[in-house]
Amino acid sequence: MNEPGSNGCGVPDFFGNSWVGILVPVATPAAIVTRLNTELNAVLNDPAVREKLRLMGIDATPGSADQFGSEIKRDLARYGQVVKPAGIRIE
Repeated sequence: MNEPGSNGCGVPDFFGNSWVGILVPVATPAAIVTRLNTELNAVLNDPAVREKLRLMGIDATPGSADQFGSEIKRDLARYGQVVKPAGIRIE
């Protein structure tokens, strides 16, 4: 395959990644968000679960709801520099 990198496509220093997360409606009570976060982090910190995920090529990164929100905002800003100029739309 001989495809240009991001610099050759006019998007210098572009970095792409993917993630999977659990989202809830914005009006979800803080106590529920905290409980979900605590339980999900417990699962993601379990050595057996981490090993199964590792074997699938997944690097589990437990964290807080605020950390995840910051990551989403960062990605929206990052990918917006490619999506908007290209006129890409959800159909």
